[in-house]
Amino acid sequence: MSYIIDVYRGRTKAEKNILSFLCYVSFFPQLVAGPIERASSMLPQFNNNRIFSYENGKDGARLILWGLFLKVFVSRSLAHDIYLVFESPDEYSSIDLFIGQISFYVQLYCDFAGYSYIAIGLGKLFGFKLSQNFKYPFFADTMRKFWASWHITLTVWFRDYFLVPMLKLSSTKQWKFIVVFLNLFLIGLWHGANWTYVVTFVLSSVYYIPSIFFNKKIQLRNHKFLKIIAIQFLVTIHLVFFREDSIPAALHYLKHTYIDLRLTTSFMDYWFSIILITSLVIVEFFSKSKTHPLENFKLPIYLRWPIYIGLFLLILSNIETTTPFVYFKF
Repeated sequence: MSYIIDVYRGRTKAEKNILSFLCYVSFFPQLVAGPIERASSMLPQFNNNRIFSYENGKDGARLILWGLFLKVFVSRSLAHDIYLVFESPDEYSSIDLFIGQISFYVQLYCDFAGYSYIAIGLGKLFGFKLSQNFKYPFFADTMRKFWASWHITLTVWFRDYFLVPMLKLSSTKQWKFIVVFLNLFLIGLWHGANWTYVVTFVLSSVYYIPSIFFNKKIQLRNHKFLKIIAIQFLVTIHLVFFREDSIPAALHYLKHTYIDLRLTTSFMDYWFSIILITSLVIVEFFSKSKTHPLENFKLPIYLRWPIYIGLFLLILSNIETTTPFVYFKF
């Protein structure tokens, strides 16, 4: 669709080399789940000669290693506890359900960002540059920034081909809200024909209302940390709808988490998940200036290689029980 629209708009020329075009639409690293690439950035790369670059190959290998670590070790390690609390929320305390809610958010991120890192790394090995798809969403302090850092290429795709053209039809605040709502509604439908996906993304439109209808944005001045916590909390809530098969099931889960409070729990049952999530957040916090945590890894060789080997061994420890990528079903 983007290729046809861009050719129609005159933003890119029609490709005359059928082999280059077929390679573009079937490029295997990012074909199933992204990053979503444009013809204007990919076709020139197919038409130009590529020479293997040691630096690109090295960074590609690091990307693949980090992506596999996120998917195979972190995501899979969290999966068991998440499955238990979401399948039988009546049997667990509110604290258990809250931890499960946070764990699913991290699992989904590691699953999808892990795939994206692997795809981008594979592209680099073949001499292709693919778009960054995640940019540390755990530290977004507004919903706008969150969607600018989560599945970036999908957000940008809908922005360029739906949101911006529709906003040009009218400049009223009411129309802007309608278009934002419809944009997120369509993104929800893109994920599947289930109302849970629609609700997940439509809830995000609610967070834009203050900035659309009021000249001054409602904000917590000088409290960036509190803003981050608030946004991340809202994200975990609407991802409950993303995880459940029906809206009643999601509401039931949230009811037992925040209304029918049962506070007795044993944090020792979740010590590994808590340590794993905390460690990941710390690593990503100190990597915010990079495109991925292993980029420009300039530690001394006697520290660098033990980390590579450690990540590889952790991947091997979970390789037999790994599950398909979540986003393969969309």
